Amino acid sequence: MPRLLAPLVTAALLGGSLTAYALPPPPGAPPTPPTAGPRAAQNPGLPQGPVPQASPRAPLSAPDPDPWLGPDKALHCTLSAVIAGAGYGVTALFTNDIRLRTAFGGGVALAAGAGKELLDLAGYGDPSWKDFTWDVIGTVIGLGIAISIDVAVRSIHPGQAHAP
Repeated sequence: MPRLLAPLVTAALLGGSLTAYALPPPPGAPPTPPTAGPRAAQNPGLPQGPVPQASPRAPLSAPDPDPWLGPDKALHCTLSAVIAGAGYGVTALFTNDIRLRTAFGGGVALAAGAGKELLDLAGYGDPSWKDFTWDVIGTVIGLGIAISIDVAVRSIHPGQAHAP
């Protein structure tokens, strides 16, 4: 049995046609009629002409030019997180209101991401909604880190920062 499977496995691994390696009929089985050639005309119920062959290999689809997890997405996320956190931190120098700090930090980060995508749309790069999605994700991460640090510092020094 392994001797009979070897051509099939070889054909499958090499991407070749399996029709050339058909298994022989079991002993005592009637012979199969031909599907092409002079004897095929004697069997009108069978298809005429050559037997279709499987293609050696299916064509591979082109890689996505803008993958969700590309290296540029990490830059979008990281820079948006840094900008949002820095915007939150700078605003903390002027106000104790967390809502204002969050709005300013998030607004600056999202404006930077949107501005970059608008420049790309103007022909200075490749515009991508995936890039802007990573800008939003990075903004949320940066604000989350900044607010967490702010709350932790406030709990250490509760009398320093109060919302008006």
